[in-house]
Amino acid sequence: MFKRNLIVGMAVCNLIWVSGVLAAETVAPEAAGSTLSALSQTLSFDEALRLAVRNNKTYLMQVERETAASAQWWQASLGFGPTGSFQAGYVLDNKPQTMSLDLGNMFGGPSVPQEMALATNYYSGQLSVSQPIFTGGKIFNAFRLAGLQYDMARDATRLAHGQLYLDITQAYYGAVVNEKMLSVMETSLSQLNQHLNVVKSRVREGAASNYDLLRSEVQVANLEPAVIKIRTLVILAKRSLAAALGLETTHEIKTSGTLPIVEEIWPPLDEMQRRAQVQRLELKNLDRARRLADIGTSLALAANAPNLALTGAWTYYDTNDSQFPPEGANLKHAWQVGVGVSWPFWDNLSVIPKVQAAAARTREAELGLAALKDGIKIEVEGAYLTLTSALQTLQAQKKNAQLAQEGYRIAEQQYANGVMTNLDVMDAQLALNQAESNYLQTQYEYIQARIKLHRAIGDDI
Repeated sequence: MFKRNLIVGMAVCNLIWVSGVLAAETVAPEAAGSTLSALSQTLSFDEALRLAVRNNKTYLMQVERETAASAQWWQASLGFGPTGSFQAGYVLDNKPQTMSLDLGNMFGGPSVPQEMALATNYYSGQLSVSQPIFTGGKIFNAFRLAGLQYDMARDATRLAHGQLYLDITQAYYGAVVNEKMLSVMETSLSQLNQHLNVVKSRVREGAASNYDLLRSEVQVANLEPAVIKIRTLVILAKRSLAAALGLETTHEIKTSGTLPIVEEIWPPLDEMQRRAQVQRLELKNLDRARRLADIGTSLALAANAPNLALTGAWTYYDTNDSQFPPEGANLKHAWQVGVGVSWPFWDNLSVIPKVQAAAARTREAELGLAALKDGIKIEVEGAYLTLTSALQTLQAQKKNAQLAQEGYRIAEQQYANGVMTNLDVMDAQLALNQAESNYLQTQYEYIQARIKLHRAIGDDI
């Protein structure tokens, strides 16, 4: 009895472990507006991944960050070109004003005072253009800075896609494992009920005792709650998958029901570690962070550099109701061309702490890069060993499940012939249940280990 309860408990714990992994590692954004066209049909893994790319909120947030970084890079590139502005004005004065002029006195003649009406309705416009010529590297370094930030955002999107791939792998195949675990437990319950019928028949024939009948009934009664728990886990796994896909958790999703076991030929460990040092996007982004810090140093030094710009302006002025200023194109139009220089040569030595801070960020990025390289070597080795162990365990569990299936078949047959005891049959059935549960769990672990090794190497998945 203790042995049977222990094995059943282990099977249930296996299922709870799988569901716990899903709850801890699956991204569960809010339900998206996009819906699956045919949820009543089988959803393959590739279809699930495409759906998640369109709907997963966490991934879409990173896509928007990349879009924003691209726009900022474009904005920085526009700093090399000219800037222009236009100003226009129109004034209507309801109080006419006059100006008194004595043209005779002005030219040495007799006094001839005259009153001249000033404009009460006038307008003007000005078009100005400025082209930077020299800024001490401010514009160029800002352009470099925005370009590196865009490259980092783009690679961050690729990393987010890889994480999404892993999340969907865990959620999708976790749901498949739960469904298969439920099938195993329901089959075990069916087998126990069939065996119970055989025991009842043998009791009626006097070939078995009432104690054997009681043990069989207790075993059936103990397995029924476990089946109920697993059914609940299947529902939770499906809801976790729907959330990872960006769907309403109430959607009914049908998986393919298969666990693909892909065996690959992997290069030697040292070769995979070298590939990881070249391919890992995290290393590239840390190297970009170091270059960003270098640019920060250049920008800090450029803060005290002179700025040189070419400027130009064209102005037009006219009135509708006055002869002052008098008519004439040379009085209505004006243009200016010039060169402007500004030099913030003194800022109370604030450039010194700016340069020191930028240099510290450079050293920090270099140290982080070295630490990450060491960590990646260990990560690749750990992922490789985990995959190797999972593959060996998978092969052993597959063989164990086949042997347990044959052992149960023989035990049932021998019990029907009166050769084996009722306890032998129940032990064989429990061994079969545990072997099949372990085999399913090992398949799930192998699928995850394979994806994690690809990610550790830096392969696109």
